[in-house]
This record gives sequence, structure tokens and C-alpha cells, in this order.
Amino acid sequence: MTKRFLRLLPICALLCLTSCTGRSDHWLSLLEQAEDMNRNDMPFTSDSLGLALVGHYDHWWHSPHLRLRAYYMLGSAYRDMGEAPAAIHYYNIATEQVDTAHADSATYATLFRVYGQMAMIYRGQNLPREQLDALSAFSHILSSAMYDYSRNQALAERKEKEAKMSHHTNSLGLFYK
Repeated sequence: MTKRFLRLLPICALLCLTSCTGRSDHWLSLLEQAEDMNRNDMPFTSDSLGLALVGHYDHWWHSPHLRLRAYYMLGSAYRDMGEAPAAIHYYNIATEQVDTAHADSATYATLFRVYGQMAMIYRGQNLPREQLDALSAFSHILSSAMYDYSRNQALAERKEKEAKMSHHTNSLGLFYK
């Protein structure tokens, strides 16, 4: 119990400091630190940070992507704590935060990780049908991201061609004046 308390002490101190200031850059820093811990395979030993992040970001005035990231961190905390049902629950809530019709590349990247983690948990729980559903969602997100990337590339190329044509037309206009 004492070791667990000592591990939580820095997180609790950081949360207290952040809640006193109320500055959003502190919350974003906390979210990024949690994501770094997750990326570097440092297991979460409690849900305190995840719950605090969700408590802060789960409001309509925060972007859907920030809500997605906060719920993903909470789900990851439960995953690391061996609480598969809670992890899946919060991963599902995370996926409900965004509209993929208006998603950007950062949102797609986070959704990839969420669905990948869901598939791994289902695999560990020996739930092949649910694992296939998560992998299917992963595949759908991948194809949507590739479609959006291709469309954005085509739009960028079109704008570049139009700019060149406009410049060329303007240059010709100088000769005919």
C-alpha cells in the first residue's frame, strides 16, 4: 500500500497544482505526459490521472479530439490495471467522441491506437468475434484516412495547377497591355 501511495504522490501533486491554476496548458501538458507514458510502455498503476483528464476534457467546449485522447488514456489505465471490461468501456466512449467525416490525421492516428488496443484486449479475453469487429473498425478508419489523404493531395495539386495557370495568365496580360 505504501509503495502504491508513493507512486501516486507525484501525480496527485501535479493534479492539485493544475487544478489550482486552472490553466488549460497545464491540462494539455498532463495529457501529453500520459500519452508519452503510454507510448513508452510505462504502465499506469492507477486511474487517477485518466479520471482527472476525462473530468477536465469531457465538456462540449473542448474539441472532440481532446475528449477522444482523454478517454483513450483512461481506457489505457484500466488496460494496464487488468480491468478489461472497464478498458473496453472507455475505449468505446473514446470512439464515440469524434465524427470521422470531419476527422484530421491526428484523430485518425488516435483512433488507430484505440481500435488496435481493443482488438488486443478482445484477443486476450478470447473473444474472436469482438476482436474481428475491432479489426474491421480499424480497417475502416485506415481506408477513410487513406481516402481523405488522397482527396487532400488531389485538392492541393489542383490548387497548385490553378495558381500556376493564374500566374501564367497574368504574365500574358503584361504583353497584351
